[in-house]
Amino acid sequence: MNENQEMQTMAPNQQELTLSNDAYCPYQDEELEQLIQCFGEEELDQVIRCYAALMDHRNSDTFLMKIALSSPYPLSLLSGNRMRRRIEFIEDKILPSGFGSSLREAMAVELLVDYEGEISLERFLKGVADCCIRDSKNQLRLIWDSCSVDDTELKEHGLDPAKIVDLCYRLSIAAEVITTRNFDMDAITAKLESEHDFACSSLERSLAETGSNGVVNKQNFFDWAQTSAPHISSTMSSFVHQLLFHTTKMPTTLNYVPFKFPTSSD
Repeated sequence: MNENQEMQTMAPNQQELTLSNDAYCPYQDEELEQLIQCFGEEELDQVIRCYAALMDHRNSDTFLMKIALSSPYPLSLLSGNRMRRRIEFIEDKILPSGFGSSLREAMAVELLVDYEGEISLERFLKGVADCCIRDSKNQLRLIWDSCSVDDTELKEHGLDPAKIVDLCYRLSIAAEVITTRNFDMDAITAKLESEHDFACSSLERSLAETGSNGVVNKQNFFDWAQTSAPHISSTMSSFVHQLLFHTTKMPTTLNYVPFKFPTSSD
């Protein structure tokens, strides 16, 4: 099946999903209202559609796939099978193995469930806001946690700087794959391999200098990012935004500045 074959994706029924003050929520009403105001009306509708897709336990798709396909065609510029092909490529060839599960855990969407054991919509709303819109420290935390979620000891004592920079680089490529008009798997794979070392090596060395014994701790990473690579957090916010909101422009509330990795052509 190629990209020119189209399959329409039905929108989840969102009529029964609303942000209700009666629902279990660990936040005060004022904080919830601030979360809601982070999003435009169109974005909030899409968060609800995505939440419905994640709650469909009959759907065996991955976490990233459910998010990407929650924008129904023709609202999405790509039909369902085209987007599916791109996300499969991203998960198989670009992002580290298991990244989707790591991101799901880093977003803490399994925490603070309601009394029926379901993820609360408010909890998911906060996770999306942390990924896409709120302070860059939230995105830095998600990058760190996504690198270390499978190894508690590593998380506590430090991470290899190369692992952190590599994830950021791959997130930037993955965001491009979602939105690029000319989707050429071979060309993207070649770019990923040929440009990786040039793009990442100087950043890896710079980050490594902030730590010791070949690893950096969380505070090392945060301080380095804010002083030496101030927009590297946008690799996470850009990827998640393109994954979830690929039908809308980047929100003005994000104050979005993309992080540009160096290339050999610069």
